[in-house]
Amino acid sequence: MADPAAEAPNPGLIYDLYAGVFRPQIVRLALQADIFTPLASGPADAATVARACGCSKEGIAHLLDVLVGVQMLTRQEGRYALTPSAATFLVRGRPAYAGDLILAWSGPEIWRCAARGAHGESAPFEEYHEQDAWLESYSDWRIGNSREMWQAAGVAPQPDRPRRLLDIACGCAIKSLALAQLDPALHITGVDTERAARGARLAARLGLLAQAEFVTADLLTTDFGVALRPLPARPDHRLPDAGAEPRPLPPRMPRSSRTDCCCSTCQ
Repeated sequence: MADPAAEAPNPGLIYDLYAGVFRPQIVRLALQADIFTPLASGPADAATVARACGCSKEGIAHLLDVLVGVQMLTRQEGRYALTPSAATFLVRGRPAYAGDLILAWSGPEIWRCAARGAHGESAPFEEYHEQDAWLESYSDWRIGNSREMWQAAGVAPQPDRPRRLLDIACGCAIKSLALAQLDPALHITGVDTERAARGARLAARLGLLAQAEFVTADLLTTDFGVALRPLPARPDHRLPDAGAEPRPLPPRMPRSSRTDCCCSTCQ
């Protein structure tokens, strides 16, 4: 075994500890100044963007040039334009806007929460899971990863066999929707707090609204009555037939059921 003391020091490891923060902090500055919104309507020069953002022309020009370098903008003949990625994810108000996620994860609050947690204090942190899932829904790897999960659990598409899936604490329901893409006979019911509406937005983008419905409910207090059997994330369970006799659930979901959640938020 090599003696650590005999190894040459690696300055690159130390350099990476701080150099890696530059890119997200540049984008953070741009989001805080709302630079991307004025460019949503088309290319513009630095003076136009500066007026829209209430900033100086010189300062904005430097920031715009750096954003070109990190491939968030393009520049041609002194006019700047959004790249497709920036136009989709960084323009405030657009359906796939992920700026809140970037601001949260690149800001100081996450580290304050981590410090409080290290001292045993309660440290809630808004992670913007729905924006993270929205980004992932554009990624081939995320949909593929979800399908691999179902395959590992022994759940295969059966287009000729109508089935129902109850996704408890569904969040954005990306895992269930990935299965529904392959199985037009599958109907999803997603249950969550206000996040249920986020699942509906994602289902709409994926063209799966006809196969999905989302219910806002508190799992610990809602009386489900006679309802669908939940599908825990374990390989020894299968989806029930749509025509099968429904099984009654207890009036309240026990707290232990929360550990069986198969949503992307809880994994």
